[in-house]
Amino acid sequence: LLSLQSIDHLRDHETLLVHRERGFDAVRPMVNHAPRDGNPAGRRCLGVGAGDMGSSPHSLAPPLKPGRRRPIIGMAAGMRPLRPDGGPSSPPSPICRRPGFSFPFEPSPPPRPHLLFSSPEKAMKVGILGLPTCGKSTLFNLLTGSRVETTTFSGGKRGANLGTVKVPDERLYRLTAMHHSKKTTPAEIVFVDLAGIPGAPDRTGERAEDLLPHLRDADALALVLRDFDSEQAPAPGGRVDPAADLEEIRTDLIISDLAIVERKLPFLEKEKRSGERAKTREWELLSRAKECLEGERRLASLGLEPEDLRLLGGYGFLTLKGLVVCRNFGENRGVEPPAPLAARAEQLGAALVSINALLEEEVRELPEEEREEFYRTYGLEGHGRSRFIQAAYRSLDLITFFTTGETESHAWPISRGTTAVRAAGKIHTDLERGFIRAEVIPIDVLFELGGEKQAREKGKMRLEGKEYVVQDGDVILVRFAG
Repeated sequence: LLSLQSIDHLRDHETLLVHRERGFDAVRPMVNHAPRDGNPAGRRCLGVGAGDMGSSPHSLAPPLKPGRRRPIIGMAAGMRPLRPDGGPSSPPSPICRRPGFSFPFEPSPPPRPHLLFSSPEKAMKVGILGLPTCGKSTLFNLLTGSRVETTTFSGGKRGANLGTVKVPDERLYRLTAMHHSKKTTPAEIVFVDLAGIPGAPDRTGERAEDLLPHLRDADALALVLRDFDSEQAPAPGGRVDPAADLEEIRTDLIISDLAIVERKLPFLEKEKRSGERAKTREWELLSRAKECLEGERRLASLGLEPEDLRLLGGYGFLTLKGLVVCRNFGENRGVEPPAPLAARAEQLGAALVSINALLEEEVRELPEEEREEFYRTYGLEGHGRSRFIQAAYRSLDLITFFTTGETESHAWPISRGTTAVRAAGKIHTDLERGFIRAEVIPIDVLFELGGEKQAREKGKMRLEGKEYVVQDGDVILVRFAG
């Protein structure tokens, strides 16, 4: 669940918050490496769980009655965070114990259809992959506005660059202006620029297994394909063929997933003999996955049901994720992708986007009017970042609904086909549990009428039940009991 490298980062924190019981159990033995000094007010670890967790050995509090919830306190009690020199720091401040105090964190609700973008708590995450000198880091700089070095990764350096981007949506800003909202919250995407392909050998012959943790929770993968010439950064082997590069990367991802399946299947073979239904189903799914991968097909082609996707979710299979094919083209190549590449991307169900990352990176400092003139000159439909974000949304089949009011206007990305009750859970799990009805109006109708008051007067605000399928651009007010 957590690597020792992650634990090194956790040691700098006075408080650890763990969502699930298995996370509790995973963290406890790892952080026990820290020295103890007998002080019971040392490091705290908090979590929220059911009553049966309250009586487990790692809780200092007395047992709860069944069905009750409260913070669990005291896992790895008596510990202090470490200073950089390895010694214990000063004791943390006492934990808040005011009456009625509890943490609003709950385990995520059951997975939604499509499952690839299902967690209410996180932003969408896109991993950027590609062969050496394809322009991954240049694209990352263009997307995030960063200025990371673009030469070190091609030299075999391990690691990842992370950047968060707010998704521009003119509809959200109009909602803010209409309601004079104090806060505007757009959707966000986290981009991860990886130095290699997990499971694939690099130029030194080593395999980039250390990159897998950066991708296990990614929602989509962006495969950057080189379609440009450069004397400063010549193509490996002297070949510029984006369609062939796509096949090479696809094969590497399949091999990476197949290695995971082959390692796990023998253990499941033994566990399923116990007769546990979940283990038997998991074994059946991995057997299907093995057959699929050995046939050189992506696991996404299996068309698994949400419950099956949930069972496989912990493996972080790369070929189950949304796929963006990003053609990084040069000035002499043209905007339109080669026909073989376009055809192959369509076969894979991938969203294809063409971006001249180097050129757009160079002009991003220009005034907006000059940038627009540049896009028109080269036949581009807007900024490369916007086109890439649209492709990422297509790869996951995402839509956006909105909530709005004087306090906040908020954009919420969800999978197409999500029901109203699941959309309410995206806002907060309490809304999903206590869902009664949803007041819904298309955002275009709201703008046309001038506000909710006028919409109600004209009977345009609809009351929808749990099974209503949310549409792109719906403005929703959830009625709930709680």
